[in-house]
Amino acid sequence: MIPSVAPGGDGLPNPAADQLAKTLARTLAARQEDVASTVSEDDDVSDLAANLKEEQLGATLESLDVEHPALARSCDVVVSVADRHGDGDQRPLPSFPGSPGGALAAYCAGGGTFQPFARPARYTHFFKCCAWGDAREVVATLASATAPGGDAAWLRSLLERRESSLRKPPLHAAIAGAKCLPGSDAWPLDDAQQRTMARALPDHALVVQFLVDAGARLDARDVLGDTPLHACCAANASARSLAIAGVLVKRGGAGLLAEPNRLGYTPLQCAVHSGRADVVDWLLALGDDADRRDAGGAGTLKDLAAALGHGAVVAALERRPGACGAACAACRRAPETREPNLLACGRCKAVHYCSRKCQRKHWPQHKPHCTAPSGVA
Repeated sequence: MIPSVAPGGDGLPNPAADQLAKTLARTLAARQEDVASTVSEDDDVSDLAANLKEEQLGATLESLDVEHPALARSCDVVVSVADRHGDGDQRPLPSFPGSPGGALAAYCAGGGTFQPFARPARYTHFFKCCAWGDAREVVATLASATAPGGDAAWLRSLLERRESSLRKPPLHAAIAGAKCLPGSDAWPLDDAQQRTMARALPDHALVVQFLVDAGARLDARDVLGDTPLHACCAANASARSLAIAGVLVKRGGAGLLAEPNRLGYTPLQCAVHSGRADVVDWLLALGDDADRRDAGGAGTLKDLAAALGHGAVVAALERRPGACGAACAACRRAPETREPNLLACGRCKAVHYCSRKCQRKHWPQHKPHCTAPSGVA
């Protein structure tokens, strides 16, 4: 397993704490002004903070759908319910149709009870704010938990509490939000929510930054065993989620690319199964291995893509000869076969090229995913 970016302990590592503190200092004053302007003189602001803390640590369970056949067949429900701040049951599962793993994958694809956009009242305030990309509210809450004398147990609850039947932590929720558009069928907005959104647009990349700096685990897993990188590169991946994926790999290392879920699928294998050639291109540019075998070990990913009829994925895998590590995003050649040093994209720093010619050639494809790392890391 990959260690978290910010190892556990009594407090945050100094670099992460320093980085977070700079942002907190800028937002706390504004947050206090907001509270003062919305609370009457008779209200006790300290009671509001206490109520928020009680909500985050409370024992009230959002519907976990524990009697659903897909969950009953694939999970030790007792273990998962008891482990509210951990990964729960992560036993490997077979993935063929009709198997416990296949049924669980279909259940997760349908969303389970994960509905922080359509039914936000079901979730804790912090979790909902992460899903909605409310960076200001997220950082204000983290400020209370990371302040001198803060409660380490509360911080862990904020960062790792699992919600919905899919057992997603806040980091997964923020990535889910990065794949939705406010006002769409997946994210309906009433009039009040539209006015709120108009005052502060969602910034899921910044929410991810705050969560990771505060110590959120980059290898945290949901009920299917998907990590945050799996979530970024799922079948419904967006340009924003792929930009976050690049930063996660930069922060957590290339080992994140090799982490399988409970079905044995890495993020690249999931992208091949879903036919997302653009996601395959992105992961290969981040250093994944085009020669990785399918989860069953019976053939290569190229064979699997061909069998599934994903011609664009086959082409993406063929453009890069088998080579682990960084490679030119345009021609797919490893550095030892061309120039000794690869040139990083000047903006996102997440993809590399062996020449400026290759960079210009690849720009139309890379442009939708190119996001400056300062927005996330």
